[in-house]
Amino acid sequence: MQAGCQRFESAILHKYLKTEMENEYIRILVKDFPGKSYDSFAGYVYGKLSEKINNCQGREKDKYIKIRRRMHEYILSNRASITKELRKAK
Repeated sequence: MQAGCQRFESAILHKYLKTEMENEYIRILVKDFPGKSYDSFAGYVYGKLSEKINNCQGREKDKYIKIRRRMHEYILSNRASITKELRKAK
């Protein structure tokens, strides 16, 4: 991964506690997601963040574990809007 992209991704994910950022990250993932099922999407997001966690070490790994937890909470609490986005995306 290029340094510029890595910095951009870090800058976005660093602000993961803000709902707007979580929503934007979900929108990006919805566009990349090949299906329409909410349950499959929740697994997809969990898997994507787990991949990132497995490729990190130390404090960065801890950061992505927290991000994964927050994103999972966000997905669970916003099921209706995420389902709507999934249906619109395809």
